[in-house]
Amino acid sequence: MTVWRTRNEPDRHRARRSNARHATPAVLGLTCRQEAPMEIATERDGGTLFLTVSGRIDGLNAHEFQDSATGAIEDADGNVILDFENVSYISSAGLRAVLLIAKTVRERHAQFAVCSLTKLVDEVFRISGFDNIVPIHETRAAAVAAAQR
Repeated sequence: MTVWRTRNEPDRHRARRSNARHATPAVLGLTCRQEAPMEIATERDGGTLFLTVSGRIDGLNAHEFQDSATGAIEDADGNVILDFENVSYISSAGLRAVLLIAKTVRERHAQFAVCSLTKLVDEVFRISGFDNIVPIHETRAAAVAAAQR
């Protein structure tokens, strides 16, 4: 995924307005930073399926994230835990995908949880109220223990 970041250079702002239609990133004063792509690794431990997610979950890849997770869940017959230890960012589109994944798991009468959230992602979950919708645990072990109750 490519993310364009602006540099705070006042003289570049005039160029951005006047050449906006035909401007290249260099004319606009933008720099390009490559982000690691979002990846999902699956792991089964007993009756639990772990989906370990890394990278960013945003509007550009939330649908892909949801499809990949749902595909992995179709083969699962037990509980599902999303491990977000390596997720650096999640947008509202990513939260929606998590909600739909949780719904899919619950329709199968299984337990669903999210664990190991980074500080930023945990803050997004709590500010948006998702901590009241989706069980969140600090570690995998805590998530497994809660799912077995």
